[in-house]
Amino acid sequence: MVVSSTQGPRLYSIPVPESNIGEQFGAILDEGENTDIIFNIGRESFPAHKLVLATRSPVFKAQLFGPLAEFTTNEDSLCWS
Repeated sequence: MVVSSTQGPRLYSIPVPESNIGEQFGAILDEGENTDIIFNIGRESFPAHKLVLATRSPVFKAQLFGPLAEFTTNEDSLCWS
């Protein structure tokens, strides 16, 4: 003989911290951590994140991940004079 019982629904409370994703992304950009492309403009170099560039610009998206992507590598530098 199997005896089982069912109780009413239990309420669970899971604390969810406030989102600070804007600050977290800002820190990633400010720190330059895990950059995967460098812009060489004149004598200055600017490290960047390909995914951020592609998200913000359809031109960079096409160049970095579209048909033109075959001309770039993970260690590429884009140069302008």
